[in-house]
Amino acid sequence: MYLRRKTQVGASAVEATLLLPLALWLGLAALQLLWIFWAQQTLHNTGHYVLRSGQIGHAQESAMQNTLATGMSSVELQWYAEPLDDDHRQQRASAIRASAKSMLHARLASQVIVHSPTDAEQARYREQRFSLPGHEWIDEIAIDHAQARTSTLTPEATQLWLAARQLDIEIWWCLPLRVPLVAPALQSWWQLVDNPAQRFCRMREPLVGYPLWPLVTRRKGPMMSGFRLD
Repeated sequence: MYLRRKTQVGASAVEATLLLPLALWLGLAALQLLWIFWAQQTLHNTGHYVLRSGQIGHAQESAMQNTLATGMSSVELQWYAEPLDDDHRQQRASAIRASAKSMLHARLASQVIVHSPTDAEQARYREQRFSLPGHEWIDEIAIDHAQARTSTLTPEATQLWLAARQLDIEIWWCLPLRVPLVAPALQSWWQLVDNPAQRFCRMREPLVGYPLWPLVTRRKGPMMSGFRLD
């Protein structure tokens, strides 16, 4: 009886030794996957604001990048070393730090790709105009006086002009994988899926210092200001 009990205890110890690291790894993996899911949903929501900034801001990349960084700053972890005070001083300081980190990360490991207007549409519908705020001549796809512009066009040509006024953007955000033990495994698995966003993030890993997971979203809507050409 004593030997049988001792054998059972020994078997249980061996099983626990084998299963405990696996259970720990699975728990960390679940945490990292939840983090990825949360960041992806944040990017989906932020994409609406990025599109909006492009629609009203002449589709300027800097404005869209700043909006993207501001929206994704909520993904940055924020810690409070002291109890929260009534004037929210710590929250404001933490939000500023998170925004600054997100701004830097956006410059290093994110991209806003404009799919529409295409290069052919830009070449066809561009016109030179004088910008009063900037006191300079600019090239843009104008959106004003739509009825007058389309009055002499055929229905097919009108549809082509309206299509050139659509801003279609794709957003890439490279999320750092910070959970230990799990991050290298997930990043190695994702490298098997060879796509442009993955290659983009892989090239930026030395700059960030963490394995990167590509998050992608796409948004489309009509321009509410002239599409400015660089």
